[in-house]
Amino acid sequence: MAGAGLLLSTFREWDPSGSGLIDEAVLSSVLLDLGFTLKLVQKAIVRLDARKEGQIDYGEFVAWLYSKKELDKSAERLRNDNELNAMPGTMLAAGEDTDGVTAGSEDRGAYVGAYATLVSFIGRCRSHGVQTLSTEEYSKLMDAVEELSSSGGPSKSVSKAHFKGSEHDYRTILPALGISVQSDKKNAGMFASGSPSSPHSPSLRTAISEDPAKLRELSFDVTKLTDTRADAVLLAAAFRSPLDLCERYSIEGSALQAWIEAIAVQYHSNPYHNWHHAVEVFQLTYACLTEGEASRLLNYQDMLALQLAAIGHDVGHMGVNNSFLVNARSELAITYNDRSPLENMHARVIFETLARPGLDLLRGLDKDGRLNVRSKMIEAILATDMAHHFDLVDRFTTRTSKGAESPFLRDARDNKKLHKESKVDRRIIIQAILHAMDIGHACRPWDIHKWRVASLEDEFFLQGDKERELGLQVMPMMDRASGSVATGQGFFLSSLALPLFRP
Repeated sequence: MAGAGLLLSTFREWDPSGSGLIDEAVLSSVLLDLGFTLKLVQKAIVRLDARKEGQIDYGEFVAWLYSKKELDKSAERLRNDNELNAMPGTMLAAGEDTDGVTAGSEDRGAYVGAYATLVSFIGRCRSHGVQTLSTEEYSKLMDAVEELSSSGGPSKSVSKAHFKGSEHDYRTILPALGISVQSDKKNAGMFASGSPSSPHSPSLRTAISEDPAKLRELSFDVTKLTDTRADAVLLAAAFRSPLDLCERYSIEGSALQAWIEAIAVQYHSNPYHNWHHAVEVFQLTYACLTEGEASRLLNYQDMLALQLAAIGHDVGHMGVNNSFLVNARSELAITYNDRSPLENMHARVIFETLARPGLDLLRGLDKDGRLNVRSKMIEAILATDMAHHFDLVDRFTTRTSKGAESPFLRDARDNKKLHKESKVDRRIIIQAILHAMDIGHACRPWDIHKWRVASLEDEFFLQGDKERELGLQVMPMMDRASGSVATGQGFFLSSLALPLFRP
């Protein structure tokens, strides 16, 4: 048990009194530094601190690790100074088995970025006071501070160490999503669809109106809905049942339906970012709030903002990504200073449409209510920019990892006191839900998901054609002669989607 001796010695450094106990926050920090997964850390705390006293018997913990065959791995980590203290932007483990222990599967574990790095440091200071930092530790913390305080907002780039072993995939897939990869500092038709055309299907819409639960199913196929007016009626019904948002906020059904139709006609006939995509994201969001019980974590105003944002989150999309707009020096990129130009435009169009005569469905709200709904909608839409994906995953994962000691408040919808206490959590949940549902076709049955991927590939190739015409460098995956979104799905699902869906 050489690994046990090394690990016990590390824990004893944090236990000068020799009590045999260590604060759970310190235990978490030490384990994360050694490269253990957040899931394993959380499981240890839940199992070994059953009385919620905040102290862990580290001898008992080491014995538990031994039973999980983790000690040899921890000994190897301890011997390798270069692996101490997980760097911002790296993965903590290659994968986990069903019991939350590193097992080398394709699941890369939790993403650790600048936010998690600072939270871990603050946790140490809280438990043991400020201590002298090594040059390496100080450098990492300053990098995290610089990243989070950037005037441009959340970081658009991640360390390439995060994708070790998948270098080819990250070089081709991430640029297409607007995500840049940092070099190692040490080495410094509106209804167009990719699926076969589906005939008008009033029977499906009739079935849904008779049984609203069908609108919550993952097998829901939006390509069978081809009438915007009927779609508006269908989506408006989801605001009434079962959340009763129309009655609660005095929303007139006619204004809501008219606004949805007005938004629908402003979606362009792109292969992927079209009205079908908007309906799909709304349907998945609705299912998440109802079938998935996410509504228990939010208040009614949150859910109103989230459903409205889902409908308009990509309105006016031109079929090209933000990187294209910036590289082409487009008017839109100049208007928004290269900061999420598409997402800023989507939000603007939503509120411009609301300002039209007869379409102000929020007129029943007071001034504060309108401002709050607007703020939540804008934040949620901006969070759908894939360039900020890892920043959101970093913040969301860090928060969910504290679930054992500080669980999310539930059923606070009718309790104003709990509204205030849960405000910060609810904001990040709103952002995480819309962003997750924006790529939510990954959760669909294969017969549906494969056509979404084909549609996205078609749209990427059209962008590549435009890049070639303008004399711009054709981005990876955008070149119809060599690119392929389909071949990158394994990387996308394991390295981008899973860390968000399973933080």
